[in-house]
Amino acid sequence: MKKTNRNRMAAPVSASFALLLALSACSSSGVNQGGGANNSGSSESASTSTEDGRQIVGLGDDNKAGKPRPRSERETRGNQNQVKSDGSWTEKTLSGQEKITVNADGTWVNKTGEKEFTLHADGSWEENETKSGGEEAVTHVNPDGTWRTTEGSKKEELHADGTWRSESSGGFVTYSDVNGKVYMEGSSGKPFEITNETYTTVRTPSVPSPRVGYGLGIGGGGVLPLTPRKPLYPGQQAVS
Repeated sequence: MKKTNRNRMAAPVSASFALLLALSACSSSGVNQGGGANNSGSSESASTSTEDGRQIVGLGDDNKAGKPRPRSERETRGNQNQVKSDGSWTEKTLSGQEKITVNADGTWVNKTGEKEFTLHADGSWEENETKSGGEEAVTHVNPDGTWRTTEGSKKEELHADGTWRSESSGGFVTYSDVNGKVYMEGSSGKPFEITNETYTTVRTPSVPSPRVGYGLGIGGGGVLPLTPRKPLYPGQQAVS
C-alpha cells in the first residue's frame, strides 16, 4: 500500500471553532486545575485501556468526560459570554443566538452558519454541514478513533483494524485489507487489486490545531472544553 498522506485536511473551520479548540489546548496562570489535578492530557500520547488490557490509541482524559475540568479564573471579556456556577458557559452572537455551548463536564456544541460540531462525553464527535446544494455532509469519529464520512451518496469509513472502505458518488467501491492491498469491485461484482494512487487511500477527517495564546479560557470560572480526539489514519489500528 502506498504511503498515506496524513496532512490532507477537511474544509477549514470558522475562527470561533478554532478558538474553542484552543481554549482547551493548555493550562497557565489564570486556569484553576480543579483540585490540583492536571487535565491537560494530550490526545497524541494518552491512552485508555480496553477490557482485555489493550490501549486505545490517542484517547486521553482531555478528550472525554469523567474527571473535573480545569476552570478559567480570569476576568470574563465581552457581553456575549455567560458563565454559570457549575462552570458551564455559552457564547452568543451579536444578535443573541447561541453559537457555543460548553457543559460542566467539558462536552460542547458549536454552531457556525451551516455547520454544527458536537463533542460527546465518551470522546466521540460529529460534524454536520449543509452544503450549498442542500446535501448533508456528516463526519462521525468514534471514541477509538475509527470514523465514517458521508456526503450525498459518497461514503468513506475506517475500521478498527486499520482497513478502510470507500464508495464513490458513482457507486464504485474500493477497500483495503489488513495487508495494505487495495481492491476495487468491478461491474461483475468480482474485486480486483489496484495500484493507482488515486484510489489507494481515503481522506482522513482533520481537527484544526489549537492556536497559541488562548489557553486562559473564557474566564469567570468557566470550564475549559474537551479537545476532540484525532481520527485514525488508514493502516493505523485502534488499539495497541
